[in-house]
Amino acid sequence: MGTREQGLRYRLESEVWRATRYSHFLALVAYRNAAPSSSPGEGDGDREHVVLSVIRSSIRRTDVCVPAEDGTHFLILPETAESGALALAHRLAESTRPPQSLHDRGTAPGALIGIAIYPGDATTASGLVECLEALMRSEAARRGRICIVSHSLPER
Repeated sequence: MGTREQGLRYRLESEVWRATRYSHFLALVAYRNAAPSSSPGEGDGDREHVVLSVIRSSIRRTDVCVPAEDGTHFLILPETAESGALALAHRLAESTRPPQSLHDRGTAPGALIGIAIYPGDATTASGLVECLEALMRSEAARRGRICIVSHSLPER
């Protein structure tokens, strides 16, 4: 496990503890840019800078963004229910969608986004991360959908 993943686990465990103690919701959002570079001169570093800028402008001061080694950004959203996490996911998806011409509409998603909510989806930090890892591997995520872990709601 890398240093970033250890930092994610530590911060997430402390937020799960806090959510348990105060009976609050906690959302964990995973965001991975899925779009290829939109122009030949655009590098991965430029794209990463744009993604981080969009994330920072979309989250609150109490929220935490932890980038992972594989390019996934984990967003820890204290005191956030599913509706708030879904609103953030839609803002991120719209803000990072690559420009498309008329002939290639719908062929490449801009992002893969997964959402897991404490306590409904998992009651531990590792459980939330496992839920998101499964979502990010799912067929719906590969099609560019925003995916929410839920046992009672249809996939979105």
